[in-house]
Amino acid sequence: MFNRFDTLLSLTTEKTDASICVRAQAVWKGINRKTKEFRGYNIVFIDNENCRIHAFISDKLSYLFEACLKEGEVYVLSTFQLKSCDGEETNRAVRNEKHIYFEAQTKLNPLKENVCDIDQYAFDLFHLQDVDTFLTDTRFLIDVIGIVDTPNAKCVYSKEDPTKSLMKFKIADGRFKVNVTFFNEFGESFEKALNDIGEESVVVIIASAKPNKYDGETVLTNFPATRFYLNPKHYSLNNFLRSMTLMDCEEHRDMKIYTIEDIKNLSNDYIEVCAQS
Repeated sequence: MFNRFDTLLSLTTEKTDASICVRAQAVWKGINRKTKEFRGYNIVFIDNENCRIHAFISDKLSYLFEACLKEGEVYVLSTFQLKSCDGEETNRAVRNEKHIYFEAQTKLNPLKENVCDIDQYAFDLFHLQDVDTFLTDTRFLIDVIGIVDTPNAKCVYSKEDPTKSLMKFKIADGRFKVNVTFFNEFGESFEKALNDIGEESVVVIIASAKPNKYDGETVLTNFPATRFYLNPKHYSLNNFLRSMTLMDCEEHRDMKIYTIEDIKNLSNDYIEVCAQS
């Protein structure tokens, strides 16, 4: 079954008969900011190797695929065009240099069973301490993980225009904190998700966030490609919680300095405690 499909890493612009098994992790409409015209559908596909790639369906071809195109579903995709980035694209959701472009002959067949064992999500996570480094790099959006550090955060609605709102909160990783502002419907959906989950400690993964600077502070904001995942069942969350535990142990650990002779005289009980921590 696995040998039936090409992997995203193996795709080349010279290969014209590729067939891939992928999950649509994110699907969003491309809208021209000035004219508000629909430009087409954008998709982040992932495969069973957790590799990601951006795909695009132009507005002229969208009617051929929009009926079956659904976020989270698994597909077999074939007869498509592969191009390399031209270097001028900004706010890209993934760092893959290649893009998939749909053609009229492209086949997008949904799979009822996950025969390729593809995870629900794939991320390219960066540490919160590194967010500032992306303020001047407009090529990419970034993925981050952190604990929601603002209790009882609520949307604030504009007095002039009640249809506009802000959802402000902070996320933390044990050493650093970053401000987050979600706008309008996206912020409202985040507030609802927080209320629905009903847990005291919530870890959020924000995929494809946009780093900005407001009033001298770094802020992550939402873009059309942005998605959030609260306490997701994903190994990244387990790794994050494990790192938080290790940091907590380091902060509370006795920093007594031992000589070589002291170490030789340590008891077995001490060795077991260190091994468990």
